[in-house]
Amino acid sequence: MNKIGAVSESVATSLFQLVVEEAIYYRAIGRDLNARPSDQTSILNAVDKEIYLNRSLLGDGMEAVDRFNKAGRIAAIHVHHVMPTAPILFMAYPQLTLVHVMRHPIDLAVEWLRRGWGSRMGTDPLAFALMVDVESKPVPWFAQDWADQFIGMSEAERCIESVLWLQEANEQGYQRLSEDQKSRVYRFPFEHLVTQTSRIITDFSQLLSTQPHESMPELLGEEQCPRTLSIEDQRVGLRVLESNASEEVIAHLKAASIAYENYWNMEQLVT
Repeated sequence: MNKIGAVSESVATSLFQLVVEEAIYYRAIGRDLNARPSDQTSILNAVDKEIYLNRSLLGDGMEAVDRFNKAGRIAAIHVHHVMPTAPILFMAYPQLTLVHVMRHPIDLAVEWLRRGWGSRMGTDPLAFALMVDVESKPVPWFAQDWADQFIGMSEAERCIESVLWLQEANEQGYQRLSEDQKSRVYRFPFEHLVTQTSRIITDFSQLLSTQPHESMPELLGEEQCPRTLSIEDQRVGLRVLESNASEEVIAHLKAASIAYENYWNMEQLVT
């Protein structure tokens, strides 16, 4: 909301605190848990699900808060698209630790296209996204400043340019942080998580001053990590995008891809 000028930084900070603290409290009392078996994020898939489920049988109020704090659990909040406003997050919680998983722009654009994000937002009632009204047409919040272009684009072009805008906004948000705040942000690419799993887990453990769960080897086996990623699969995805987007948009995508690969020292997909 702050990013599109709808609320001030102070209001955005208060709203963020409200959402986070309510989420932590609800988790502490076992409320609003996702028990849908088919969902990957279902509480039923957690290795320590009994801890979460049993909380609903215990007392609530400050008793639950004290119990949660005494247990020393780390409250992890899963969010999307918050890096552009990272300074606000640190205004709300100066001791925040932020984990930012990045991904190759071609892979993201292909996934957006597969899931229909180039057409669903503003038309599909189940595509939950913040929209803004531009000349009586719904446009996603991140396209407010380039709405005319967005409206005139093909589905694939919308996916590509949306991904690239968000990635650039992520970088701008990160660069606005102080050096101390940056030290509390752990950024790594999805590709390293999959191919260099042990290193990422070690870094993650050191960041949080904790140790991996005893079930970690089993979980990594289920996720097939570490594993080798196929650059040919990416090339197939790129060809799909090339057949559905203009040369100008594809050139923008390729430039961003080269920058991403160079930054993370990856094999060059685009030559």
